[in-house]
Order: sequence, then C-alpha cells, then structure tokens
Amino acid sequence: MVRESAQDKLDIQVVPAKDTAEAFLLLETGRVAGSANDDALAHATVAGAKQPKDFKIGTKGLEFAPYGILEPKDDPAFKAAVDKAVVELIKDGTVAGLYRKYFEQPIPPKGINLELPMSDVLKRALANPTDSGDEAAYR
Repeated sequence: MVRESAQDKLDIQVVPAKDTAEAFLLLETGRVAGSANDDALAHATVAGAKQPKDFKIGTKGLEFAPYGILEPKDDPAFKAAVDKAVVELIKDGTVAGLYRKYFEQPIPPKGINLELPMSDVLKRALANPTDSGDEAAYR
C-alpha cells in the first residue's frame, strides 16, 4: 500500500525529470536526495557515472512489472512460434548467458559493468516460463 508523504510526515517533494539522465543529474548534483527507476536503467546509469561508488541502488522494488514481447494480435500461430523459440533459448542457456554478458560483466567499448545479478524473480520466471501477467505466477 502506497501512503501519502504528508500522511506519514515524510516531507517528500516530487521533482519531475524528462528521462533517466536528467533524474540522475539531479541526484549527482545534490538537487534531489534520491530517484526511482527501473533497476537495469539505474545500474547502467550508476555504472557510467564519474564516481559510481558514490551511489547505492536499493534492492526493494516499488512494484511487480514483468517484461514482455510485443507481437501481432490474433495470430496464434505466430505466438506459438515465438513462445517455442523463447522457451528453447531459455532451456539451452542462451538467455542466462546473454544476461551474464550484458548485466554482470564489462560491456564494450567502455568496459562498464552493471553489476546486476539476476533477481530471484527472473530466475523463477526462467525456470517456469509463462506469459502470465499475474504476479502470483512468478512466486
């Protein structure tokens, strides 16, 4: 349950930013005390900062939001082909390997490492692939 800042006397002010880069600039220059963002974007932004060790990324998420694949509506044959291909990539280890390559190791050309280990939720999703948007399917 989300509570209002005023209700809890937290004195939080929301400062709008047009994108992740602007939100981080506000944080980096001390104009805001924190920022909420997608975990991968937060890790990429901090990893590319002048002083990455000056920032900490929290581990508690604000909401459950599974990623998905956009595909044509009302084309069950295409959906079945995509589902089959994705499950094969998961089962043969390709997805886990790509995850390690881009989220846990230095990425060329700058050698930036996002240092973002795979979450337990993603591990469970890969162990039991589903196209469900229901959070309970990922527990």
